[in-house]
Amino acid sequence: MSLKNQKSMALAGLWEHWQGKDGSEIESCSIIVTSGNELMHSIHDRMPVILPPETW
Repeated sequence: MSLKNQKSMALAGLWEHWQGKDGSEIESCSIIVTSGNELMHSIHDRMPVILPPETW
């Protein structure tokens, strides 16, 4: 994912891999959201959590 200035960005999320006793597997993920900022508020009241580069 990238910003308007073409610099990379990362979103906060969770990823899980589950394997059942019968060998079945489920992989799932979710994006963590927060309240929308001033730019997003006119579109939606929530937005993804954007991680600063030092946390990647």
